[in-house]
Amino acid sequence: MSTQTQTKNTQANNVYSMYKQNVQKYFENMSKITPQYFQAIIQLQEEGMKTCEKTINATVSVQQEFAKKQALQQKFQMPQELQSLIQTSKLFKQVH
Repeated sequence: MSTQTQTKNTQANNVYSMYKQNVQKYFENMSKITPQYFQAIIQLQEEGMKTCEKTINATVSVQQEFAKKQALQQKFQMPQELQSLIQTSKLFKQVH
């Protein structure tokens, strides 16, 4: 084999060796940061749920206050059947 051919083969081997090292480093780093990524997503989801809960509670409070001022609360009575359904609902138990 000529010296020029050997040099090209050596260079090609170096390029592929470097490529393999870079791919290996990429996947090693990805495996290290994946748990952090998932934790950040979970925290974002929890924050979103808390914000949603606060927003709903604030909305209900505002509506309740509005109803009091308009004297609508006294006119509306929730039927007993609906109250018991809400209290015994499986969905309600799962949430709380």
